[in-house]
Amino acid sequence: MNKIKAKTPLQDSGERTHFETGAMREIVQGKGRFDLLPLAEISNIVTQLNVNDYNAIFNMLLIEERPPKKGELDELEVRIIAQIYFQLNLFRKLGSYQTLLSTFHLGVILNAYKSGVKLDSIQTLNSEYATFFFNTLWELAKHYENGALKYAARNWEKGLPLHSFIDSALRHLTKVMVGLEDEPHNIAFLWNIVCAMYTKVNHPSLDDFTIAGIKKNGE
Repeated sequence: MNKIKAKTPLQDSGERTHFETGAMREIVQGKGRFDLLPLAEISNIVTQLNVNDYNAIFNMLLIEERPPKKGELDELEVRIIAQIYFQLNLFRKLGSYQTLLSTFHLGVILNAYKSGVKLDSIQTLNSEYATFFFNTLWELAKHYENGALKYAARNWEKGLPLHSFIDSALRHLTKVMVGLEDEPHNIAFLWNIVCAMYTKVNHPSLDDFTIAGIKKNGE
């Protein structure tokens, strides 16, 4: 007779949420709300984790790893920031969704590099970077959860001016670079970029940032 291996018991916090149907489920705050992620945008982001598309993004940086000397700006960080601004300027000029995709990945690369992930791991998309990338999506889901608690679930999806996401993204990016840790500014940057992607597709009338959008919407 074949022995059946004991299954790992389900983790249980002891908390229960009861529904009108009579069903109940353990729903604990702080796990993240993956259901609130803009799934089409996340799908497009993850799709770019292939050699050709990702190399095109990484090659924008064209730099070898060289530890900065004391008191010296980190050259790779500077290039990433410069490329983020370059991509967002292209977005303003061309209205290209692709530039926002690239901006998101550049933000993750910056976070990984500042967190100590080795440059060759980032460049080759190995398991160390893949783990960091998907942990980043988890942190992003937590950010959406916190937003739902503060405002309401999917509040932002009702529509906000496109410029407000770009403005907020760059403000949070600046706070990352000056070392502020009062909130997760690195994740807030990514949140705003994802929301800008969604808004560009789903609320074209709220495009008050790209040249074409401003012209079309009469501003």
